Amino acid sequence: MSVEVECPCCNSTNIVEIEDYQDGSTVIECENCGISMEVTYSISAEVDDVTLIEIPSIDFYCPICGYSMTLDSVETKNGSEEVSCDGCDALLEVSWDECGQDVNVEVLEEGEDEEENDEEDEDDYDDEDYL
Repeated sequence: MSVEVECPCCNSTNIVEIEDYQDGSTVIECENCGISMEVTYSISAEVDDVTLIEIPSIDFYCPICGYSMTLDSVETKNGSEEVSCDGCDALLEVSWDECGQDVNVEVLEEGEDEEENDEEDEDDYDDEDYL
């Protein structure tokens, strides 16, 4: 027997195969957005509950250098994580909503590489160069 389950994140319809005349649950992945969710159903083949389990990944960019990064398999609850940028070594706080959307990236501390580059740039433009 199969039932339709609406994804709580993207609202797409997913078909779930369930055992006839038994209460139970199964874990599925949304065919549209990739969210993992546990579907609990009753003996009457009605869906009782859908619980988000895991977001597949969150893609984001460093606001300083534009380096593209990915957080893999994050928690589904509203969350945040501190990460260092692989491009400029800045300390970033990445936050997201329960579906891995509405991603916000905040700079907590500029990286040493960025500060060193700024100092090098200043040294490159001595007044003597323009005389």
